[in-house]
Amino acid sequence: VIRPSAITVNGIATLGPPGTSSEAAGRYLSDVLDKSEPTPVTLFDTYEDAAAAVIAGSAGRLLVANAYHAISTFYMDPRFGLEQAFVFDTAHYGLAARPDEPLPLNVRAVTHPAPRDLIGQLVPAGYRIGAVETVTSTSAAAAQVRKGRADVALTTSTARRIYGLEFISPTRCIRMLWSVFVPSLGLTGAVR
Repeated sequence: VIRPSAITVNGIATLGPPGTSSEAAGRYLSDVLDKSEPTPVTLFDTYEDAAAAVIAGSAGRLLVANAYHAISTFYMDPRFGLEQAFVFDTAHYGLAARPDEPLPLNVRAVTHPAPRDLIGQLVPAGYRIGAVETVTSTSAAAAQVRKGRADVALTTSTARRIYGLEFISPTRCIRMLWSVFVPSLGLTGAVR
């Protein structure tokens, strides 16, 4: 039985670092939960780290994008229950590069695994994507490009701005379903 009113620990745990779509969705959820005082949103390196914070009691809710390849882990974990789900559009995604570096025609890209298919949709004419490395978030991808570890990042407009990158491609948002998990108070509906 999930009883949101029984949640005594305030806070939403989700994927960071700053600039992720998860952070934006967390801020949206925070506003929806309480208009008078925002619920704090804490960012973690992985959704699994965010889940550990909820299990440890340092946050009351876990927010996960349904595009995340391992979301079933949280649905199946008896320590969590689904409190709610909502639709929230992401910031615009695009391929971003450092403005002070010329790009080779065969570029090395970095992205979070979930939106990887967007790379082929967004690559501008005249460029070819060579190797694609995956990291824990699209914001982390932007940080990799800023550090010179890749040529382009599939990232959000927010992370692009944070890391001083420029979009070299068209951009688009993703209509995304988000799941909010809370600590479970026990399993219900079990067949005996």
